[in-house]
Amino acid sequence: MGKQSRRKFSADFKAKVVIEALKERNTIEELAKKHELHPNQITTWKKEFLSNAHRYLRMARAGWLRMIMKRRRKSCSSKSEYSMWRSTG
Repeated sequence: MGKQSRRKFSADFKAKVVIEALKERNTIEELAKKHELHPNQITTWKKEFLSNAHRYLRMARAGWLRMIMKRRRKSCSSKSEYSMWRSTG
């Protein structure tokens, strides 16, 4: 009998499970059974997510601002117009 390797879960899967847990429509035990996990694993992922939520929000905001700046840069007719908008924006 060989040694069984540990299962690896993608970030998408973890996020899906954590979001389900945060919705509180099912108990942690029910979610664990549904996804074939130990309840402690879901609790750990949930704690990690909540303790880092501010980072996710900051990254999302930074990405949103970069997108707006990129769109604005494309919509300006000249480099000087973009520079003027950026200094007043």
